[in-house]
Amino acid sequence: MTIKLQNNPLMEKTLSQAILIGSNFHDIDKIDHLSRETTGFYHYDRKEIWRTGPIAAACVGIWGPEFLDYHHAYRPALSLLSRYLGYSIENLIVEIGPTGRVHTKLSDEIMDLVDKDGWTRQDVSIWLKSCGL
Repeated sequence: MTIKLQNNPLMEKTLSQAILIGSNFHDIDKIDHLSRETTGFYHYDRKEIWRTGPIAAACVGIWGPEFLDYHHAYRPALSLLSRYLGYSIENLIVEIGPTGRVHTKLSDEIMDLVDKDGWTRQDVSIWLKSCGL
């Protein structure tokens, strides 16, 4: 799968919009960036489902659910997402986060809000929208 990052007519999505759209495709993963589970006991009932964190949800919101079939790792997903958005979410610093953490990377803050503070991806999206992202 090739992802075209330039001259994309969908380049108007913000980070908050991408997370909100992507969160509608899969259940939330509050531990990892991304995980795959097999459901069903009998072979005819089995199916694989994805669980996504906020970064993976943003990628799905931009490139669609097929993105997960080819890109599983956290760092490459951050890199692709940063290239799409036009700024690095790894280098953007949050001075004071919504839960009081200070001087954290935006990417870390987004993951911590879900993993440590129990926020949903929709909550993160609303916060990012209030920040203009």
